[in-house]
Amino acid sequence: MNCNFTLKHYEEICNIIAKSQYKVCFFNNCSSDFRNILILRHDVDLSLEQSIKLAKIENKYNIKSTFFI
Repeated sequence: MNCNFTLKHYEEICNIIAKSQYKVCFFNNCSSDFRNILILRHDVDLSLEQSIKLAKIENKYNIKSTFFI
């Protein structure tokens, strides 16, 4: 996998996460049991439109994340 920070690459990452043993949870709502937990967060500085594209990819894989605006 080539890390080139494209939407296609992010979708590859989400696909791997969806098939993994990790439970993805929101930034402010995770279990106190930190084993096999993954927190995804995005800092939205430049483009809400790009953020929507990320959210649609995550939704396709039933992945949760937190967006900081």
